[in-house]
Amino acid sequence: MLLAFIAFIAYHQRMPGLSDSGQHAVPKVSVLMSTFNRRQYLAEAIRSVKKQTYTDWELVLVNDGGEDVQSVVSSFFDKRIRLISLPENRGKSYAVNTAFGESRGRYIAYLDDDDAWLPNHLQTHVDVLDQEPSVMLCHSNTHKVTLEMDDGSVREVGREQLYARPVSFSDLIARNEITWLSVVHRRECFDAVGGMDERLDALVDFDLWRRIAARFSFRHIPVHTGDYYFRFEKGGSHAQITGRMALDPAGYLHNHVLLSRKRFSKLLEHEHEEALRRSRRDAAVSFLIARGRSFCNAGRVERARVSLRLAIAVDSGAGALRELGRLELEQGRSAEALTCFERCLSIAPCLADHFYAAKACLALRKPHRALQFMEPLDRGDLSGEAKKLMHEYRVEAHRILSSLQPEAD
Repeated sequence: MLLAFIAFIAYHQRMPGLSDSGQHAVPKVSVLMSTFNRRQYLAEAIRSVKKQTYTDWELVLVNDGGEDVQSVVSSFFDKRIRLISLPENRGKSYAVNTAFGESRGRYIAYLDDDDAWLPNHLQTHVDVLDQEPSVMLCHSNTHKVTLEMDDGSVREVGREQLYARPVSFSDLIARNEITWLSVVHRRECFDAVGGMDERLDALVDFDLWRRIAARFSFRHIPVHTGDYYFRFEKGGSHAQITGRMALDPAGYLHNHVLLSRKRFSKLLEHEHEEALRRSRRDAAVSFLIARGRSFCNAGRVERARVSLRLAIAVDSGAGALRELGRLELEQGRSAEALTCFERCLSIAPCLADHFYAAKACLALRKPHRALQFMEPLDRGDLSGEAKKLMHEYRVEAHRILSSLQPEAD
């Protein structure tokens, strides 16, 4: 009796995803999601897909070699959700490419396993794509929600709107301005650019948007449709992919170098020549500085010097010079450090360089010059700690002066 009743209901009220013949119809929207050892958040992300007011979708979920999530998926009793489990971790790009290869939808949407959509997300995007054939990709507004995790409890400690404006290729040359979960695009966009770059293990969304923007038009939808969660343990760290910038700056920024080196059509390269050149230079310099710091932290001082000198060769700005000056100060090479900070002050003066230069002079027992470098600090808006440090330097300068025979330094 129960089975007959279920069959009767299924006949008169077709479940989502079923055609009139009872076969699974091709959905209009394919939602691509990868997951790796974030089982505790996955159900909430899937639930936000289930709550969509637009129901003609499929969710292709790829478990990227992480802990088993079959029970999480099965708990939703929804045939629109398909799980693909990889035998080993291959990275987000490979997982999303795999999901795309298994997808069938005309439109492609993305959601990470630890974020969530609002119920209006898919309907908002499908309406635009259906009504405006010339629009190939649309992106809506996202809120960045900061969550503090404390011994099992979760507390929202911040919320801000991200990237709430129209974006074109020129806006994506130097930095990302579109969130992963805010995008829905036509299937041919992904095909045309060759999908995700599997060499990258960070900035994969930024790279994809740049390549799509180089070929297709975007449309911004000024509607909030999703939340990007930034989680951190109270007194600890977080495990999101963006956390790599804090954990492994050189590795993270190497991805930026790789994506910035990619070439576009001759027309785009000519039209945006200066912006592209500057972006590629800045990416290289940031990576070399980060690598220099990494070598320094590992005690590989000479390798750090080489990396920082390469950064200076690429760009004569103050950033790499300042970093090299700090390294030389730490290594007791005060004369070399002073040269670096003097060059910094001639390029882009900042209060910190005055402190560093004064410290180098004190180490070289040049108190008059140290006091000269500190003079501009009297006119600066210094913190209490900075004022304390300046006082200590002045005391040290006068101590050195009193110990020296009167002579010019």
